[in-house]
Amino acid sequence: QIINYITSEESVHQTTSRQHIEKEQTFMNLMEANALSTRFTFEDLLEIAMRTKCFVVARFILEKLRRYDKMIECYVLSNDSHQLFRYIMDYKNVDERKIYQQILEHFQALLVLDCDKISQLIIEFYPICIPQFLATVANNSKLNFEFLNKLITNGSVDLEICEYDKFIALLLQYKPENVLEFLQNPSHNYKVDYALMLCEEKSLTCAIIYLHEKKGDYKKAIALSMELLKETPESQAESQALRLCSLCSRISNIVGDSEAFWFELIEMVLSRSYLSHIVKQVLHLSSSFVDLTKLVQLIMRSDGEANSFGDIKHILIDMLTNFEYESLML
Repeated sequence: QIINYITSEESVHQTTSRQHIEKEQTFMNLMEANALSTRFTFEDLLEIAMRTKCFVVARFILEKLRRYDKMIECYVLSNDSHQLFRYIMDYKNVDERKIYQQILEHFQALLVLDCDKISQLIIEFYPICIPQFLATVANNSKLNFEFLNKLITNGSVDLEICEYDKFIALLLQYKPENVLEFLQNPSHNYKVDYALMLCEEKSLTCAIIYLHEKKGDYKKAIALSMELLKETPESQAESQALRLCSLCSRISNIVGDSEAFWFELIEMVLSRSYLSHIVKQVLHLSSSFVDLTKLVQLIMRSDGEANSFGDIKHILIDMLTNFEYESLML
C-alpha cells in the first residue's frame, strides 16, 4: 500500500505541501534502504519520481545513474533556488556535470527562478558566452529586457551597439519613465537616430529634446523645449524653464551665436507672472551670451512683472564694469 501510494500520480494533485514532503521523504527512505529494487529498475523509479514531482528522489537516482545532464532541470522544477546555485558553484568546473550546457538549455527557466543570481553567475563565470545566452531569450521580450538590464547595470560587460538599441526598445515597452536617464548615461553606446525614431513613436518629448541636442540639431532642441514650456502646467513651469536655461547655456558654449534663443526664452519668462521668481536667475545666465544693451531694452519694454530695477541691477552693473574695463584698456 505504501509503494502504491508513493508511486501513484493521482495523489500529486490531492496532497498538501506537507503531505507531499512526507511522501517524498518516505520514497527517499525506501530508496536508501534498497527496498524498491526488487520491483522497479532505477529507470522506472526515475520516471516515477519525475511524474510524481519527487525531485529530491529524482536527483538521488540521477546521482546513482551518473546522469548529471538532468540535475539542473530537477532543481528548476523543484523551485529550489538556494540548492540549485549551490550545486552549480560546487560543480561548475567539473566537465562531467555539464553545468554550462544545462544552464544554457534551461536559461529562461533560470531567469524566471532567480534573475539576479543567474545573471551575476553568467557575468562572472561565462562572460564570453553572453551572446549565446542573449540568443536564447531573443524571442521572449520580458526575459530579454530583464537580462539585458542586469548586464547593462553591472557595467563590466561589453555589449554590441545592437544590444543597446534593442534594450531601448524594450525599455520603452516596460519602463518608459527610465528612458531619458538611460540615454543620458555616457557609457551607453547606441545609435542616436534609431533611439530618436523610437522616442518619437512614443512621443517622449524630453528624450527627443536630449537626442536632438546630442545630434547637434540645436534649433529643433530649442524649439521643442519652448513648446514644452508653453504646455507645462504652472506648478512645473519653473523647473522646465530652468532646464531650458541649462540647454541654452550648453548650446551657447558650443555655437556662440545664441541671442535669438535667449531672447525668446526671456520674453516668455517675462510674460508669465508665475515665473517671476526665476527672472533674476534667467537674466543672470543669459547676460554672458547676449548683447547687454539689447537685453536691458528688452526688459524695460516688457509689460510683465519683471521690469523693476532690482531685476536688472546686476546687468547694469556688469555693463558699467565692462565699460570701465574697456575704457581703461583703450
